Amino acid sequence: MSAQGLLDAWYAAIKSGDAERLRAVITDDAYIFWNGDGVRIPWAGRHVGADAMMAFFRTLGGLIEVVQISETGRIVAETHAIVTITGRWRHKPSGKQIDATACNVFRLRDGRISAYEVYNDTAQFDAALHAET
Repeated sequence: MSAQGLLDAWYAAIKSGDAERLRAVITDDAYIFWNGDGVRIPWAGRHVGADAMMAFFRTLGGLIEVVQISETGRIVAETHAIVTITGRWRHKPSGKQIDATACNVFRLRDGRISAYEVYNDTAQFDAALHAET
């Protein structure tokens, strides 16, 4: 599978929430890293392996609804890829809207994704999570 196809398969897997689809595109030692303070943003930090990655997406999805995401750029090489996005999310408990940009950095190895690092506007997410309701 091409690197472009691998990224498309990754995004399809996480949209579907299907652990087997995720396992099909990641290495055994794959990890997610979301920058931010893990005390204030419960999904921030490093999550290693398919089970931990699925738990990350469950935690994130329990608190945050994706309203709209637009890919603004994609640079793909043999061993890595960078995808930039702008988006709008909603904090489910408070209803607060989050408008942010992010850079998703992928590391690729042996035709699979070995790392997914998210460098987002964590201040916007932090503010929504801790807004007065």
